[in-house]
Amino acid sequence: MDERIPEVLAPAGDGEALEAALAAGADAVYLGLREGFNARSRAANFGLEELPGAVARAHRGGARVYLALNTLVFDAELERLEALLRGALAAGVDALIVQDLAVARLARALSPALPLHGSTQMTLSSPAALEAAAALGLRRVILPRELPLAEVRELAAHSPLELEVFVHGALCISWSGQCQASLALAGRSANRGLCAQPCRQPYQPVLDGEAASPGRPCHPLSPRDLAAHSLIPELARLGVAAFKIEGRGKGPGYVAAAVASVRAALDGAPAGEVARLLTEAQAAYSRGLTSGFLAGADHQALVDGGAPGHLGAYLGRVAELCGQEVRVLREKPPLGRSPTPPWLPPGVVPGAGVMIEDLAPKGAGGEVARVEERGDLLALTFVRPGLDVSRVRRGARVFLAALPGQAVRLRELLARGPVPRPARRARTWRLEAGPVLPGLVAGARAGLPALAAGDAPALSVLCRSARQLQAALAAGAAEVVLEPPVSGEGLEALCRQARELGLRVRLASPRVDRPGEPLAPLLALHPDGLLVRSLGGLHAFARAGAEAPADWVGDASLQAANSLAAAWLLGRGLQAVTPAPELGPDELLALAAAIGPARLEVVAAQHLVLFHTEHCPFARLASTGRDARECGRPCLRRRLALEDAQGARHPLVAESGCRVSVRQARLTQLAPEALTRLRRAGVRRFRVELLDEGRGEALEVLARLARALSA
Repeated sequence: MDERIPEVLAPAGDGEALEAALAAGADAVYLGLREGFNARSRAANFGLEELPGAVARAHRGGARVYLALNTLVFDAELERLEALLRGALAAGVDALIVQDLAVARLARALSPALPLHGSTQMTLSSPAALEAAAALGLRRVILPRELPLAEVRELAAHSPLELEVFVHGALCISWSGQCQASLALAGRSANRGLCAQPCRQPYQPVLDGEAASPGRPCHPLSPRDLAAHSLIPELARLGVAAFKIEGRGKGPGYVAAAVASVRAALDGAPAGEVARLLTEAQAAYSRGLTSGFLAGADHQALVDGGAPGHLGAYLGRVAELCGQEVRVLREKPPLGRSPTPPWLPPGVVPGAGVMIEDLAPKGAGGEVARVEERGDLLALTFVRPGLDVSRVRRGARVFLAALPGQAVRLRELLARGPVPRPARRARTWRLEAGPVLPGLVAGARAGLPALAAGDAPALSVLCRSARQLQAALAAGAAEVVLEPPVSGEGLEALCRQARELGLRVRLASPRVDRPGEPLAPLLALHPDGLLVRSLGGLHAFARAGAEAPADWVGDASLQAANSLAAAWLLGRGLQAVTPAPELGPDELLALAAAIGPARLEVVAAQHLVLFHTEHCPFARLASTGRDARECGRPCLRRRLALEDAQGARHPLVAESGCRVSVRQARLTQLAPEALTRLRRAGVRRFRVELLDEGRGEALEVLARLARALSA
């Protein structure tokens, strides 16, 4: 078979979606297992016993199969994971998509030749991060959806690995892998495949203590869907290996239309044909279209703010109401500065489904009975009983939400079968005989020099103000952690104040490292230690050599959920790792036993980062600016929080790189008994992360911790 580069990579949430992807022209599909370890556990997925048949079916159609094993794994699950990996490799999958370092290490030990693709949840977004991925043994990196075309170009020019780019489907508001909202608010971790989609819920913006948009449902964290078809030719010229379509939770009709539209754009089809196919995909499911960040930040266009669910293809706005007739003025969708995806006025015929935006969160929809075209006006009459026209308001947006005959066209497409191409020969992976996990674990432990646990607990306090520095000192902390504010101004002064108080200073690197965002300014402040928050940062600090301090701690954003992942990170120069927040007390104790308690730094209290986002709600809600050049930087002088349905107000924090973190309103604290158990097990490094607490509140939090650790 011709190894076409780039490939169109389609989601396959079940067998019907797999058939639809093949029939529409996908070069490869990605899927998950019902047995777990995949980030879309709510999709139908495939049972392990079904996998050989699914792989064989795809190979007969000339397509590759990539298995998503892209969640975090606990130590107690590693044995089951090895058995699952053996079954998957025996089925002949062409590659694995991984998030957890342990999955990569275990798969590599089982079969050194097996291609591994780094999930977008690994947050690999810089040249240093790609070098770290290569050291891990990855062949391909799925780039984060926050990167603009210029940065994709820079990475592609120097990457030692293949690059994969999302071009169609739903967008996450948070950098993937850096979202703890579902865990914090619903008790279900997105990094464990159980995302409850809190980003799609309504929130009331509270600006400087006042409701910013009272009386109307608002979804300020629910982005439009990605449609980067106009940029596909340029991405192809850059050498991108694969164009990825999101949608393992979507049905076969959506998959077929989405694949066909991307296939047409890649193959150079006329714009009208691409637009027709894109309209079909939107009618199957769409929240509206955007080119995302590929065309550059546009904070006014990325998030719609209205309904968080299916709308369809945009038609226009209600111009007039005449009895039971709704007259719609056609117009192009408002996409801001993003390159307009191929667009033609969607055709509306009797039997089509139309959604009309309403004050209700999901709008009001109905089936069209009669259509008359009067220039730029569409006169629509709806089947009765159905849409209550009395609820429709002038100016409301109108969408084509369902096409008649789409199910028939899908059946015809499936009946024709896959696009003709030579069948792929099934890969037979050579597997190591006998379990490899015991040897891998033993080797990891042997590679970790023992560190003395010490007697007294060592307390670090992440501080954001001089008052908090005073509280840390009064509580007996020997060290503070400081992170660069949004502009970088004030960090040097805070370092100086901390040192004047006799405190050690550890500086935190950004959670995301990107081309053009150097880490050297942190080292120029000569910190006593580092809190490393990204794989790219870890690799870059390692290259700095003697310029970097000796004491490095890996933060929870490195996603160490098990001993294999922790050992790999520690082997890159870290003195200790902060475990992923998904770990409960039992998992923390198991990890401490596996890597040594002195190698663990536990966060005892923090305001969890719900969303770490490239989108700026400050700019969207407190300015008319599309990016940092136009917004006037309201983040530097305004206070913004998002109030959820339970009345909790989650504050927003502007961070370096013009990124924003939405923090949990409630301070999450480990239970005193859990802290006592950890201390008695030999863990001595603990951290408290303050947000906006004053000196008195901070002292109270630190006193509770001291009592628990002395028990």
